[in-house]
Amino acid sequence: MSNIRVPNQDAQLQYLIAYLLQQADRTDTAAAIFRSGLFMPPAEAFDNIATCMREQANELKKHLILTILAEDHTP
Repeated sequence: MSNIRVPNQDAQLQYLIAYLLQQADRTDTAAAIFRSGLFMPPAEAFDNIATCMREQANELKKHLILTILAEDHTP
């Protein structure tokens, strides 16, 4: 029995991480706009959302170094 890598897994995960970080940056921009208008509760909420997105991206980065393997059942 041998193991093979699942095709494009790292590329898809890298895309998702980049997308989360991009959205976190946009959310930070929205928070800054709310903060400049002295709308502090929405600004804090958007800051919290951006922080959560970055934490999730950091969690996903850990999986880039782990190889997802699938069993190869070819004879």
